[in-house]
Amino acid sequence: GNAKEGAIDRYHPAHHAADTGVIEGTVSDSGSRERVPGAVVTASLGGTPEALEGITDDQGRYRFDNVKPGTYVVSAYYSVSGRGQIEIRRSDIAVAGGEGVIVPIWIEVAKQ
Repeated sequence: GNAKEGAIDRYHPAHHAADTGVIEGTVSDSGSRERVPGAVVTASLGGTPEALEGITDDQGRYRFDNVKPGTYVVSAYYSVSGRGQIEIRRSDIAVAGGEGVIVPIWIEVAKQ
């Protein structure tokens, strides 16, 4: 695929606290290029058992607000008929206070 589609982007959200960040993005199917609703997304702060968890909306979007600064692993889990559950991870996602980080995740939903 296009490397730009998987690129991590950063921005400074307006009216956001300077001591926390935002992690957001989309989960998309690498084959059809369509967004994936209902995928479970987690963001784990490196070395800690605590994790943020959410489910993508009907447009395949997810968002975690008020995230502690640090380095995260962002994962998407999705059940695929006949194949069980798959997980895709994006590691070493650095989040600073007052920063938004856009983390796109591409998964393979359909059998090729």
